[in-house]
Amino acid sequence: MSYNGQIIDIFVSSPGDVGKYRDQILMIVQAWNQRNGRSRGLIFNCLRWEDLVSSEMGDRGQDVINEQIGDNYDIYLGVMWTRFGSPTGNADSGTEEEFDRAATRHRAGEPFKVSFLFCTAPPAMDSLDAVQLGKVQEFRKRVQAAGCLTRDFLDDATLINAITLILDRFANTWASAPDATCARSELGAPLDEELPRTEESKNIIDQDDDRDIGVLDALEEFEKSNSRFVELTDLWNNGLNRITQTSNNTAQQLSEISKFGKPDASQVRSIISHLSSEMEEFADKGEDNISELEVVMQEISKKAIVIIDLSQDFDEPTEDLIGAQDALSRLEMSISEANISILDLINTMEKSPRLDKKLNRANRRVIDIHKRFAEKSRLFRDDILLCLDDLNQRIAALNTEA
Repeated sequence: MSYNGQIIDIFVSSPGDVGKYRDQILMIVQAWNQRNGRSRGLIFNCLRWEDLVSSEMGDRGQDVINEQIGDNYDIYLGVMWTRFGSPTGNADSGTEEEFDRAATRHRAGEPFKVSFLFCTAPPAMDSLDAVQLGKVQEFRKRVQAAGCLTRDFLDDATLINAITLILDRFANTWASAPDATCARSELGAPLDEELPRTEESKNIIDQDDDRDIGVLDALEEFEKSNSRFVELTDLWNNGLNRITQTSNNTAQQLSEISKFGKPDASQVRSIISHLSSEMEEFADKGEDNISELEVVMQEISKKAIVIIDLSQDFDEPTEDLIGAQDALSRLEMSISEANISILDLINTMEKSPRLDKKLNRANRRVIDIHKRFAEKSRLFRDDILLCLDDLNQRIAALNTEA
């Protein structure tokens, strides 16, 4: 017994410093296919030059890639980190030339998607090329000015979220398009057999296998994770309020002893010792608290994606979908408020006077922890905004149909 479906080709375009992420993208796509291929009736197929291009003599190496991969794909997916690449003769890098070809097709009205991912993970300093990084930053501005969907990712977890959102958004659009059955390639596969998966993709697939989940399950788990997010945020705020009060008390004490002339160094050290200890404790608790927050954020993003996916099963808006819409809106506002507090904390601590080694070390720990969290929180908010946009469009479409 077989079923009909479509093969959606994704061309993965990038410079050479993101090889490990290209491999990760392949595994994430395979995982999506394993979970959703049969129910959605489509399979995503990654086109990568290292898998498809054979060695040939040619005027330009890029000509070989252009000729053998061509422009016959449905999604252009660019990826950059710190390197822009080398000139090809037609552009400043192979990735830029590939993007320009895709952008030209898109402007001509061809029905395919163009997305670009930018990695924000800190690179090894000994391998950082400031000129190359500057070209990446300029290129990013050009990509965004061209109206291309761009996403940032920091690590494997945020890359999984970014790719999954891109695939789900395409699948949702494809499913609702009137000519969805007219895609390029048709797939026939046994209904009672598993789609193929590589050994490397099994962990991603097993961790994210939601094929049996229903909308009530997803909403319940979303609310549970959302509640835990609020609890952890409150704990972090309480710790921040305590350390702020201690800092204010310390500043007041130092101001008092300064009224009588230059204070003795031993007096100063005695006063700030308590602040140093409190700061170290805040760093210890904050590290544990923020680590759990990052896990919870991943869970919320994952369940939000599932809710969007399951919304395709409904013919009219339901209280559950409208409730999810409201919950995502409130969550986005909470994240925005938390992000402001995090950035204020980092800014304040970076301006703190460097009084002694112990306090400076504690300050640096708190700053480093919260800089990492600020980036994760920013990416989390981006995920929630995309999910909210998708759900808003879906509910609007259901209202129109009703």
